[in-house]
Amino acid sequence: ISEPEELVLAFERKDRSSGLLKFEAPFAGKLRLLNAGSDIITSKIFDVMEGQNRLEASIAPNLEPGSHLLATLMRPVEEGSEHLPQIAVGSTWVKTISEKRRPEISISTPDRIGSDERINLEANITEKEGTALFFLVDEGLHAVTDYQNFDLVEHFLGRREVALGIQTNFGKLIRQDQSLDQYRVGGGDDLAASLSVDKSDFFKTVAASSGMLELKDGKIGFTFPPAGMEGRLRLVALIVTDNGVGFEEKEIQVQDSVSLDISLPRFIAAGDKVYGKYAARSNDFDGPVKMRVQVGQIKTEDQFLIRQGSKKVDLLPFDPVSTGFLPVRFQAKYADKTIERDFELVSRLSSYPYTEIHSVDLIDPNWLGRSSTELPALTSKAFKYLEGDHINVSFNLSVGFGANLSQVLAALDRYPYGCIEQTSSTTRGLLARAGGLKPDRKLKKKINSGIERIIAKQKVSGAFGYWDRRGFVYDEYQPYAIETLVQALPYAQDREKVVKSITKGLEYLYRHDFRDPFIQLHAYGLLADAGYEVTSRARYTIDNDIGLGSLNELIETGTGAAFNGRLDQLTLAYWVASKLNDTERTEKLSGYIQRLVLATDVILEPKKLQEGLWLASTSSQSGAYSYPDLVIERATAPKFAYLMADLNQNYQSDLTREIIQRTKSYLGSKKNRSTIESARLVALFNAQKDTVQIREIFVNGDTVTLEEDGSFGLPRELLTKGFELRYSADVPLVLNAELSGRRQTIQSINNGFRIDKYWHDAEGNVVDLSNGVLEARQGDLFTVVLVIEATQKTDNDDLLVTDLLPSGFEIEDSLIAPPKVSDGEGGHLYLDLNSGKKAAFVQKMDDRIIAHYQDSWKYNSHAILAYTVRAAYTGEMTIPDAHAEHMYAPEISGRSSVARAIVSKK
Repeated sequence: ISEPEELVLAFERKDRSSGLLKFEAPFAGKLRLLNAGSDIITSKIFDVMEGQNRLEASIAPNLEPGSHLLATLMRPVEEGSEHLPQIAVGSTWVKTISEKRRPEISISTPDRIGSDERINLEANITEKEGTALFFLVDEGLHAVTDYQNFDLVEHFLGRREVALGIQTNFGKLIRQDQSLDQYRVGGGDDLAASLSVDKSDFFKTVAASSGMLELKDGKIGFTFPPAGMEGRLRLVALIVTDNGVGFEEKEIQVQDSVSLDISLPRFIAAGDKVYGKYAARSNDFDGPVKMRVQVGQIKTEDQFLIRQGSKKVDLLPFDPVSTGFLPVRFQAKYADKTIERDFELVSRLSSYPYTEIHSVDLIDPNWLGRSSTELPALTSKAFKYLEGDHINVSFNLSVGFGANLSQVLAALDRYPYGCIEQTSSTTRGLLARAGGLKPDRKLKKKINSGIERIIAKQKVSGAFGYWDRRGFVYDEYQPYAIETLVQALPYAQDREKVVKSITKGLEYLYRHDFRDPFIQLHAYGLLADAGYEVTSRARYTIDNDIGLGSLNELIETGTGAAFNGRLDQLTLAYWVASKLNDTERTEKLSGYIQRLVLATDVILEPKKLQEGLWLASTSSQSGAYSYPDLVIERATAPKFAYLMADLNQNYQSDLTREIIQRTKSYLGSKKNRSTIESARLVALFNAQKDTVQIREIFVNGDTVTLEEDGSFGLPRELLTKGFELRYSADVPLVLNAELSGRRQTIQSINNGFRIDKYWHDAEGNVVDLSNGVLEARQGDLFTVVLVIEATQKTDNDDLLVTDLLPSGFEIEDSLIAPPKVSDGEGGHLYLDLNSGKKAAFVQKMDDRIIAHYQDSWKYNSHAILAYTVRAAYTGEMTIPDAHAEHMYAPEISGRSSVARAIVSKK
């Protein structure tokens, strides 16, 4: 039998209980008409003819918000019509809402208002009592998506889905549309991740709410603050009474006599030069206008005459020399009006900051505790800090070689990405600040933002996805994330939510079967601390999986790489045993740790710092020691030394303090640290809060103020000439200088990866950048291609590649013509973008794109990352040669083929 035909029903109401049903029948037959709500109310059968039909139909008059009329037209199967439709079905919804359910709303607002004027509104409602809520939203926010507000009345009192427990063809006709977009309410990982990078306030808009207001005798009034912008505003009114709900929309036009049209870039980069644009446009004013413009610290004034319908256009030069937020302010005075606009742009480095640490051993104090050292000029291959535009130089006095707490906390702020490891590590940096200071509202807000970002990645199972709750899971970061939430709990605004997340995470750790002994032990320590019974499981892992029985022979005969990872295991096991109050195992493990520390001491060769001479840390080794190879370096400072700071006082000893100091020296003097290493180093600093007592310090005879962590600043000109440093302290000290910023050289650093960058035009052709110039007009599209290749075998399984955009360019969503290269004979070959490794995660941000590769990298392994950018800005842009150098994550180098970009004023 063929599919049934559809009957299109139209109901014309006569009174509250009946009306006229109109439809066109495809054939003659019998029509069964049902009136149904949650059950069948009435059922009637009519004889109908082919063609137009009109029937008297009754409805349930008191069933709100309405009911369905369901029609089934049937005819007998006759010879010759077996394959024709024998059934036709149709439905229509009939509203039966009393007038009180929908109170009428009349809103009084001005048709046009200035951007500096308050927005007064008054509303009259047909109901005397109730609650009102007003929203005022910039229409431009909705213009991109063509969003329309849904009528509140239709939501609560609109058409309902049939709720009959029978199977019919009606379901296909009257079921709700399941293809509509679904929106998740309550934030989530996408929203939280977007907060991880500072964003410019370059686009002014309005989104305001009145809050709940009570009706007074059917009237209500409210005043919104001035819009501070021009354009169309959408006013939405929602009313709730005892009997029903009301909804009304109205448009408000905001326009000044003289409009300010301002065009700003999404971001700017220190060292780039780009021009914005602004125009003063007269709508209905003739006369003089006084214009004041501030860009950063530079202020300009201009006065001009303007006539109705004309405008004055000018360029805004952006040439930032430092990073941070750059204020941009406008003020236009005309007649008796003063119109102001203020913005804030993010200025960042044009490439990732490069870091050098230089140290000098100061002359030992005399019997009075005083020391005086003549220091030579500080030299650097990577920085031309004489110019000093984009380089930050900080100093600290300490008992050891390397960075201090302030410098490590600054390093944690340099990688603002949303993965669970970096989010947790950055949050720990904020907690360290809060522990050393009285946390203010801003710091607490940042900590809670970190908490939200971590919780937003938690799955239903309790595990944390690496990038979001829908993504893949890394076992090693599960205990780390929970540990961070536990530490952050005292600062949480919503403690109940955080406790719930911690509990879910602990349950996941308790149930999950981790294969890696490191992860098992880390999980058992957290579970034991939370009161879970994991004693037998933890003891089994310590006794069997770590292999304590074979350690005696290893310590006596092992050399070099044989020690790799052993100290990691033993320190972690010691921490777990202390959480279990297992003194037998802590004593046994302490003995093994002591012997292993002595064994690794043999292979260490402490660097001899020459008094009064600067010594720089190398790229692959820490500064405190010279190691035969990288494996030995890692074998001497355990990853989990930071957990020693969490030990109960009964389990702390000279040995644990030595491990803390040893690892602190190692991590503090490393040239490249991951965010998790920096977070661990912060914990080690907190474990040694008893800092050395420095009584006074003099530079060239002048007193210098020291911060609590021993850091201080110096005029940059002293670095080029050298200076005398005198201090008074009870122990010998080392002066450490950290240089961080944009490198002044474009030579790549080969730490295991080579990255080549190419630009292709809209047709896919390679752009010739041999002269160091990229020519473009506003709106031009380019495909940027990164070719990533492993130049040596690495021990890392993951690679995070970041490409920063130059000022004036924006990322497009889609890829244009596939990039192609010449085959050497005048033809072209299209680049295979599917070759090589595939990124497990790609995120496009305002000023950068990141790609995360999961798989292990072998020698010659490669990946290709391509994306589209658009020259979004008018005005000439000059991108300095240093932009060619891209510093990526630690141990990753990059080289780029683009040096400068010139965008035509056309």
